[in-house]
Amino acid sequence: MQEYSINFDEKPSADDCRILWQGLREFNVSQTGLEVGRIALFLRDNEGNMIGGTLGWTYLDCLHIDLLWVRGDARGQGYGKRLLFAAEQEAIKRSCRHAELDTFSFQAPDFYRKLGYRIFGKVDIAGKHTWYFLEKDLL
Repeated sequence: MQEYSINFDEKPSADDCRILWQGLREFNVSQTGLEVGRIALFLRDNEGNMIGGTLGWTYLDCLHIDLLWVRGDARGQGYGKRLLFAAEQEAIKRSCRHAELDTFSFQAPDFYRKLGYRIFGKVDIAGKHTWYFLEKDLL
């Protein structure tokens, strides 16, 4: 039997990370026949500077939001809501029925709750913060 070693790497290379993601993707496709669809929306000013955006993916019938960020000086103007709704609309076009995401108590749990997301789990961390897991029915 082959002997393998486990090595910790604080700064893994992009190639090593890509190999892991590719391996998982190939396994998932072999089990479901379906590919992951990427979601990438960017908010830019007239000069093309990044002001915010949303990254996520769709798989099976679910939208997963990895991140949603709007630069501080552009917050409170509805851009976060517009970015999230645009991701949800794209997911619906892809036949997604559910959306899910996570956020910390110092980030935006109330923002997501106002937009129809429900907390389905939470973990208290570092003695003073909470990590929330939220979901929403899209259809």
